[in-house]
Amino acid sequence: MSTVLRGYEQRRGQFVIEKTGEAKEYDNYMLHFTSDEREEITGLYCGSVKCKTGQFRLIGAETLDECINREVMFVMDMTESTPTVGAIVLVPDEGGIKS
Repeated sequence: MSTVLRGYEQRRGQFVIEKTGEAKEYDNYMLHFTSDEREEITGLYCGSVKCKTGQFRLIGAETLDECINREVMFVMDMTESTPTVGAIVLVPDEGGIKS
């Protein structure tokens, strides 16, 4: 079973908290992936998951670009009200991960 990172997009902007009128900035990556890890789906599952720019670890690669079309594991940060990716681990190819 595997999860493959297919692409990503950076989303930046601002929203206003209705109760307080306070403006909040956001800067996130949306990671787009395919996975065969959902038993109820025949074929591949396509999904997206959010990670906060600058607040995640990248293990086994130096940039997200190196992870595109490669098998990865997402380590989720469950401390947020909505879980986000806390780390992206590049799964070694047969020859291992580039150092």
